Amino acid sequence: MISVALAAYKGEKYIYEQIKSILPQLAPGDEIIVSDDRPGGITEKIVRKMMEKDKRIKYVEGKGKGVVANFINAIRHCKGDKIFLCDQDDVWLPDKVKLVMREFENGADLVLHNAYVTDGELNITEYSFFNKRGSKKGVLHNIMKNSYMGCCMAFDRKMLKKIMPVPKSV
Repeated sequence: MISVALAAYKGEKYIYEQIKSILPQLAPGDEIIVSDDRPGGITEKIVRKMMEKDKRIKYVEGKGKGVVANFINAIRHCKGDKIFLCDQDDVWLPDKVKLVMREFENGADLVLHNAYVTDGELNITEYSFFNKRGSKKGVLHNIMKNSYMGCCMAFDRKMLKKIMPVPKSV
């Protein structure tokens, strides 16, 4: 089972298109957990309307304590063996899940991948987030300056033992 942990805060501009880009890639038993850090707003209305048509979407209220706490809240509600992280303004390419799952099948416990960078109208402004950010392999480089994004990450549930609890300094 795949879970998508989606953290949202005033995400109404992109949330519909975003969820629509994810759903076709998921199996009937998979789920999208939307943790909304500002419940009661337009984002909640959009997500609840989508939930009426697709039971794979689940809405949970965030704690109002910021992006890291909101992701933790979403992850805690995930039931899947594989957990994909997703920011509120991501639109997934059609083969994302298939390509990431291939890496899990090849033995990966955690998958980091590249992304296009777009403007507010989804026009590509950079063809590689890694190039834009100067991403490099290696622990030392990434301790000095993290060059990856959580929304470009998926991990096996067993990694939660190493990930949780997330340090307050993150």
